Amino acid sequence: MISVKIKKKGKKLDSMLASIKKLDGQGTEVGYFASQGKHKGSDGIGSYTYAGLAQALELGYFPLSDQPFRIPMPFMEHIVQRTFYGLRGSMKYKRAMKSWFKKLDKKGNPLDVLNAVGWFAKKQAHVVFNNTAYFPQAPNNQTPLFETGELLYHFTYRTSFDGKVRQT
Repeated sequence: MISVKIKKKGKKLDSMLASIKKLDGQGTEVGYFASQGKHKGSDGIGSYTYAGLAQALELGYFPLSDQPFRIPMPFMEHIVQRTFYGLRGSMKYKRAMKSWFKKLDKKGNPLDVLNAVGWFAKKQAHVVFNNTAYFPQAPNNQTPLFETGELLYHFTYRTSFDGKVRQT
């Protein structure tokens, strides 16, 4: 009969568990946030917060405007779908995950992984905005705000790890 004696050396497993617990429950939110202020309203659309303006464009309802109903421009779903299905192919995300795995036993910080997800979502927003494949109704809309670039510029992300809105 063979007997094996296992002896625990160091606290590597505990450190790995602590690293994984740091990432557990964390997330990346993409879109527009209250801390970004308000849209200038110089393009015929009233002064909305960026989050409110994005919602108004999605629904086609602008309650602060003299013409409250316009053709809806649902762009957020396109950005979310492109991000969700394309994230695994992102080299920046892969590098961040690999780096985090290497530091797993040293209580690695998952912030780089969460930032890579947000960065990739912002990159997908650049693909969706100003693309007629995603906005076939834009020529019929009286003020296609996405053409000015202001809404795209303010599209950003924040992580639940540190709560900072990134200005990338």
